[in-house]
Amino acid sequence: VAQARHEASIFSRLASDCQKFVRSYQEQEEMFGHNDLLVEMRKAIEKTAFANRVRNNYAAAIVDEFQDTDPVQWEIFSQLFVPSNHEWKGRLHLVGDPKQSIYAFRQADIYTYLNAAEKLGSGAISTLGTNFRSRSSLIDALNILFSSAADTFALPRLSSSLQYRDVKAGRKDVLSPSSDKPLLQFWEVRYEGKKNKDPLKVVEADYLFPAIAKEILLLNEQEGIRFGQFAILISDQFQAARVCEYLREHDIPVKNQRGADFTFSHAVAEMRDLLNGVLNYANRSSLNVALAGRLIGMTHRELLLLEDEETLFKIVKQLDGLKAI
Repeated sequence: VAQARHEASIFSRLASDCQKFVRSYQEQEEMFGHNDLLVEMRKAIEKTAFANRVRNNYAAAIVDEFQDTDPVQWEIFSQLFVPSNHEWKGRLHLVGDPKQSIYAFRQADIYTYLNAAEKLGSGAISTLGTNFRSRSSLIDALNILFSSAADTFALPRLSSSLQYRDVKAGRKDVLSPSSDKPLLQFWEVRYEGKKNKDPLKVVEADYLFPAIAKEILLLNEQEGIRFGQFAILISDQFQAARVCEYLREHDIPVKNQRGADFTFSHAVAEMRDLLNGVLNYANRSSLNVALAGRLIGMTHRELLLLEDEETLFKIVKQLDGLKAI
């Protein structure tokens, strides 16, 4: 009894049962996510005939943004295009920058990148040493910053860090702001506010957004830099919405490059609930959610009337017609 009631044991059984249920459901409904497809592909290439069929379709394989690759993806690429029997005579090119490996939450793994580089050998590695995108003054500042901090790109698992190589500028500065302020600035803001407030939003409202607005207006007035020439990098769509709202309130024209994600709108959520209720009206819970939603808008009192079989039958008859449509 004690073992059956043990928390770790209960959660372990729950997790195992949930995994089995999800896998069974996905197989029955033929619903697979990206990770599921990767796992299935990894299983498939264990069959020699299938792997050879894939290899024979390509004379070269180029994997861009390779720093975002996870172990399963690299296992697929390496088995297909770096086979131990050297059957494939094509070329494999991996293009990436380990400093940009920021997608660990999606299982991207910097150590997979390093292992792949080691597997291909040092003679196969080339580095792009010239940046044609940024101003030379910014590149100089970044070179100083990253060269001065040896552990900026730390590799805890290897008790080391990535080596930074200085980059050259491929073009001369076009704009030369007359301001005496340095080109690259860092702010450190210490939050000592109330515990029940979101520190990020407070810092944004009190320090970050006002400073951004002030800098934009200053450069626009003094240097003649057009509003369309500014770019603000944000952490997510929610921060993008907040900064856009702040700038518009201060008469600074702004455009969100990606726009709001429609899937997060109330309309999509309401339509999803309605369709779920129509397709699964036999499930009383799904039916109630659909009827009480904004699109139909039944009150709690009206929902209680559904206990009457005649009233419920009329609604179900309508829903059955909708389901057929």
